[in-house]
Amino acid sequence: MRARVLYMVPALWCLATPSLAAGSAVAAAETNVTLGAGFAQSSYSEHLTPDSGFTPALTASAALLLPASGNFDYYAALSTSFSGNSQSVVNFAAARLGGGLALAGGAEIIPYITAGYQGWNISGGASAYSSPLAGAGTKLDVPLTSRFVVSFGAEFLLLAGGSLATKLQGVTLASGSPGVNPEEHVELGLDGAAYGPMHIFAQAWVTHFYAAGADTQTGVNLGIGYSFY
Repeated sequence: MRARVLYMVPALWCLATPSLAAGSAVAAAETNVTLGAGFAQSSYSEHLTPDSGFTPALTASAALLLPASGNFDYYAALSTSFSGNSQSVVNFAAARLGGGLALAGGAEIIPYITAGYQGWNISGGASAYSSPLAGAGTKLDVPLTSRFVVSFGAEFLLLAGGSLATKLQGVTLASGSPGVNPEEHVELGLDGAAYGPMHIFAQAWVTHFYAAGADTQTGVNLGIGYSFY
């Protein structure tokens, strides 16, 4: 029994100890520019102006994963998204800065800090909110093959210093600040190398945030990317 335990120690050590570099599939998936389209289903609950519905969505992003030293990589990314219809519009933009840790099997875990802006109008512009945001997140990239990478991501954000306005036919009736409110985001993604530097991707995500009411959005994005790796 003792011998079996001793044999298991090196195997567990290999799984827990980072390798010396990110796998090529992960590096290609994280060093790119992308454009995507999809949809979001919003469920907003505010006792004055309840609102929910289906909205088309557009996304764009740029990311870099650069080797630093040993098992560590530099990570930086910019992302923006827009979803909206005649009743509800949500704009989001954020920058991420962090470091990747290469794991056994070519996987990579990427913790990061993030900051950006979010704005949303609901009920045809009857309520308008905007706020800077900041927080932290982490992403795990796992290569399925040399061409496909699955990713899991989670973020926790705080919206602070924002503004809130209630309008009637374009005239502001009341304004103020929603205070400090949390926002959570989780995401599942799949990136695949299609031809040369061209990639395709799919994402499914859920975002929950709160201002004068709680808004939960779920969505799916599909798109293309160009890898610089």
